[in-house]
Amino acid sequence: MRMTIAVEDEVVEALLRYSRKKTAAAAARFALADWVRLKKIQELRSLRGKLEIADDLSELRGMEMSAK
Repeated sequence: MRMTIAVEDEVVEALLRYSRKKTAAAAARFALADWVRLKKIQELRSLRGKLEIADDLSELRGMEMSAK
């Protein structure tokens, strides 16, 4: 998707410096992808302790052995 945005010069300069990308477009793509990745990690971390996983190790090992 193409988009045009206005970004302050200082922000673009910092983004280029920290991302070590050669162009503003590459730096912006990198920053957006990284932001999405971090949000996904935060979502997963928020589930910590909220999921109940009932696993039976002996049953899992039996399934693994029968798959071979």
